[in-house]
Amino acid sequence: PQCVTLAPGAHAVVYATIKVSSTETGVIYGYVAYDMKSADDKESLVLNELHVDILDYIERAWVNELNFRTMWSEFEWENKINITNTNVEPRKFLANLMENTNMSIVGRREVRAGVKSGEDTHTAKKALVKAEV
Repeated sequence: PQCVTLAPGAHAVVYATIKVSSTETGVIYGYVAYDMKSADDKESLVLNELHVDILDYIERAWVNELNFRTMWSEFEWENKINITNTNVEPRKFLANLMENTNMSIVGRREVRAGVKSGEDTHTAKKALVKAEV
């Protein structure tokens, strides 16, 4: 954001876009650093915790299979999620996973053939699902 100089008793609202590189348990911590009247007076203001559920911000989007696989291999997969599921049948498990994570299937036709009639086959082609069971 742009620098702001305040007169005594004045206030200003500053908006800034932040980039979050990682979070622990969906909580973001931060602070604002600012200078006081003299150059030696550096201050900081600790911000309240910001709780974020990343699934609220994930939306389905179409990408072709080649581009998806390229992006998949470049992405750093460091976070794993635990999945509790009572569906023993793989297709039901996969359908439940896709519904709750906004993911879909990309790839081989044999896999996509498992989509029942009436389901959106275009949606079923959108994302590759990787999960540890």
